[in-house]
Amino acid sequence: MSMALPLLIIRDDCDESRTEKPSVSLSSSLESFLKAAVGMKEEVVENTWRKSEGGTEDPTLYTGLLGTAFTCLLSHRATGNGEDLQIASDIVDTCTVVVRTTKRRVAFLCGRAGVYVLGAMVANYRDDQYRRELFLNLFCEVVEERALPAGPGEGVLGMPYELLFGWAGFLWSALFINKHLGDGTIPQSLLMPIVEAVISGGRIGATHTTCPLMYQWHGTHYWGAAQDLAGIMHVLLHFPLSLRTSPT
Repeated sequence: MSMALPLLIIRDDCDESRTEKPSVSLSSSLESFLKAAVGMKEEVVENTWRKSEGGTEDPTLYTGLLGTAFTCLLSHRATGNGEDLQIASDIVDTCTVVVRTTKRRVAFLCGRAGVYVLGAMVANYRDDQYRRELFLNLFCEVVEERALPAGPGEGVLGMPYELLFGWAGFLWSALFINKHLGDGTIPQSLLMPIVEAVISGGRIGATHTTCPLMYQWHGTHYWGAAQDLAGIMHVLLHFPLSLRTSPT
């Protein structure tokens, strides 16, 4: 809004020849910005991928190599550069191998879900249906590994509830997939047991508090987005809540 208003004022107060200048200037600025962004992307790829000779100890999007794959995917969306997709695909393959050792982390930012989500998205952009289904199946297998009983506010299945590492982050990953690959790609029937388990765990965690839901991170209650209540609630509100599942 702050950029659009001056342009409207110029068009109202100045002659037609002067109204063209902001558009030309804006176009030039966008081109310069895109060129700078592509240059930064190349520097990131060089330092995190090419110099590493295709290896990594950190396969996460938050602090690791998967962030480079995500950058390449976004670069492809902006420029149409096919090489970006190839690099993203190669990085996802590397991260897929490494992330199998981090079974306790299931979220988009710091876990297996992020690798499988990006794998499916990159394959979708490349019209590779085989790899798309492969990564979607890997994503769904995270849920099917075992049942999801309600647990204390710390988490279930040895995994936390929160957004950065845990089940809220996994649910957010599913929302991300359904937004970009189509509604119902990850069915509600697969996700609602997780939603119910997260809510049940929050009720247990809220036993000695004034909140209807509360969670812990390493034994401490947090209210913030990344690792506790705000982030978990943000995700839960994207799902249909029945009288049975809604906090009371």
